[in-house]
Amino acid sequence: FLFIVRNPVDRIISEFYYSHPHNHNVTGYSMALPFRAPHQRFYSCYTTIQQVADNLKLDQDEYTSFNLRNSRQRCNAYAWWAILGKREVTHHMYFNYFRYASELLRQIKKMGAANKKEILVVRTEHLWDDWQTINTLLGGGEIAIPSGDDGGRIRDHVDALTANNKTLTPKARFQLCRALRPEYQIYKQLLDLAMNLDEGDVATSVEEFRQTCSPTTQNQRVLASTR
Repeated sequence: FLFIVRNPVDRIISEFYYSHPHNHNVTGYSMALPFRAPHQRFYSCYTTIQQVADNLKLDQDEYTSFNLRNSRQRCNAYAWWAILGKREVTHHMYFNYFRYASELLRQIKKMGAANKKEILVVRTEHLWDDWQTINTLLGGGEIAIPSGDDGGRIRDHVDALTANNKTLTPKARFQLCRALRPEYQIYKQLLDLAMNLDEGDVATSVEEFRQTCSPTTQNQRVLASTR
């Protein structure tokens, strides 16, 4: 099994703006029919990731108690539904690590070490190094890094995005990190099981996540419970 993964916090922020209605003319984002109404409702509530994180105040189990007839509480619910992948708000939010990997991880645990499936992981932050390691494991040699002239196939739209304010206050960042704790736990399990990553690789990604979540005293307590 091959997984391409990314720090869960960076992943959710990137997807929020990639799917943002103000950026569709740049990203060309389109969605399947089941996503259209939830997508519209979600983005009618939120124009920045700061606003989403501000509404993640409750524990995740409490979001089901919202009164959806109340517009404010409905927006609060949509923040949780999006982050937890409970509604078809955007493709990558809905198809998260839980949806892709939780059943596989459960089966691996059930089968035990003797029948463990091989898992390969490519970390977006270390994409080229991880591809090289996997290629070597599969019997290949060193891969030449492509030249900068790629014929216009680079898809980095960041500078062209109309909506792209990734600023988060420390409190909002804490709330987002706390809400994404279930995603981080699956992400960490994939890193630990990856046959192409060593302890140093895993430690690097864990530290990158810790730095992303701004290690205040409060955040450190949250992160300690995800290890």
